[in-house]
Amino acid sequence: MKILLIGAAAGLLAFGAAAQEGASPTGDVVILETKLQGVFGGIRDGQLIDAKTASISLGSNKSFLRYGPLDKTGTKYSIESTDSPELPCEEFFGYRSRSEAGTGIAFGANLNWNPVPRKVVAISTKSPVYRDIVRKYLRTKGITRPVVKIKESYRTDLEGDGRDEVVILAENYSDFGPAARKGEYSFLMVRKIVGKSVRNILITGDFYKEAIEFGAPNRLEISGILDLDGDGILEIVVYGQYYEGVWAEAYRLEAAKPKVVLQTGCGV
Repeated sequence: MKILLIGAAAGLLAFGAAAQEGASPTGDVVILETKLQGVFGGIRDGQLIDAKTASISLGSNKSFLRYGPLDKTGTKYSIESTDSPELPCEEFFGYRSRSEAGTGIAFGANLNWNPVPRKVVAISTKSPVYRDIVRKYLRTKGITRPVVKIKESYRTDLEGDGRDEVVILAENYSDFGPAARKGEYSFLMVRKIVGKSVRNILITGDFYKEAIEFGAPNRLEISGILDLDGDGILEIVVYGQYYEGVWAEAYRLEAAKPKVVLQTGCGV
């Protein structure tokens, strides 16, 4: 418990330092998706705002803190310049970074809450228990002889109710592109106690019972499991790509159902 408290205190000190370096005159907290190198959204008066609205404050925000799925206090992240939206991505507000590119979510000046109020723990992708869970789940989606490949798995209390959920990202592509072979898939799900039973809740995903020659299979990655707006509930941020584009979405569980609360992307 002491370690968690010390980590939280260190994070709050870092928040203050970031705010002093370049506070937004509007008070907005700009949120970036750093693998996309785009504005993801933001916070205004405690409420989430979309990327277009948040981008207005980006020019006065140069210093950020970036969090990945397992980061507790964030690392410094800075931007150099902003880009104007262009066809065919009129709603994508990009930027150029002074920092190394990589997976994560970055929060700008005025951040005054801890984006990681509860610990996120990685689970082995080789766990026999979760491999069996994924195998059985894939069969419910019509993939009768699944090749089980878990890419990422985490345990955390998403809602702050004292009960942990398990977040699982599984994917099997032999050659990622516009085609997919029979039995391939990419999906994100949450294992959650609902009432007196455990449910598998699909967040997003593709399942191919039969081969396709031309489509738009998605490849997924977890950018962060974070409290994006300071309400104490953790959102799951997913980075996705397909053969002609990239995107990101933040999901929150409401009544055991996923809800998209932020999104951005660029593609055709």
